[in-house]
Amino acid sequence: MSIDVLRENLDQAMAILADTLFRPKLKEDEVEEQKSVMRIQLQELTDDVKLGEGIHAAAYNGSPLVNPHFI
Repeated sequence: MSIDVLRENLDQAMAILADTLFRPKLKEDEVEEQKSVMRIQLQELTDDVKLGEGIHAAAYNGSPLVNPHFI
């Protein structure tokens, strides 16, 4: 998440950003719906994408860059 603001609005923008990050107003049913969508999308990934994720994980093992893109 990022934000672009004028310098004079930085404090207010940071307060809004912090509020959004630390107190999100997510409804449980919306979260569950998105989880279902993501499960379906993961099932539809091609073998090539899964292989690429595995190679990426092996190459960056032990590094913060190890996080997968799709899986």
